[in-house]
Amino acid sequence: MIYTYKGLEVLYPVSELNTHYLDRIILTMSKALKDYKRVHALRLDLRLPVSDSEKDILRRDEIFNNTFNQKNIIKRFFESLKAKIKAQEKRMKASEKRIYPCHLRYVWCRERNKSNNDHYHLVLFFNKDRYFSSGYRDNEESLVRLIMDAWSSALGEYVDNADRLVQLVYKGTHYLDQNKYDFENKYQALFTRLSYFAKNRTKHYDEGKRCFGTSQG
Repeated sequence: MIYTYKGLEVLYPVSELNTHYLDRIILTMSKALKDYKRVHALRLDLRLPVSDSEKDILRRDEIFNNTFNQKNIIKRFFESLKAKIKAQEKRMKASEKRIYPCHLRYVWCRERNKSNNDHYHLVLFFNKDRYFSSGYRDNEESLVRLIMDAWSSALGEYVDNADRLVQLVYKGTHYLDQNKYDFENKYQALFTRLSYFAKNRTKHYDEGKRCFGTSQG
């Protein structure tokens, strides 16, 4: 059975989805496409440390005892990533390299299913002319490296093997080119995938923490 919302295919019946979240996803995608004709949308997951070797500071009993400020962790991540993108621009300018503008837009959701810890699903929207791909983890100037370093910064602790906490999703690179014949199909496919962010199951609305957010402006 095919489920749709405002003419766009979604993964679940609309009754199982938060329609306000779906509207926010549509709005963010529209803003990203207004920014740039060619958009690179990158899906990834951010996880929290769970083992002793990774400084197990985020178990749920510790979260409720407020020994770690998880409430603003996703905000700190985005602030750090934006700062790293700007710092990279300065390095490129100093090297007299061509700089393509890149206004970061994003959608995120917080979930918890069987694990004791929350995890975050994200999609990040970039100017494709600036970031064509996520790059390699061992390249300090690659996009994925910037993301990994921003997550480590948001955690506020040194975490061994922090790169394992940033997971690029399988087939998570999406290109939206408004000049291409297949743009509508690509747009539909991405929105369908992102409708997963709006499902009510595994959301915990009663904890005083946000479950969903998007970039502003």
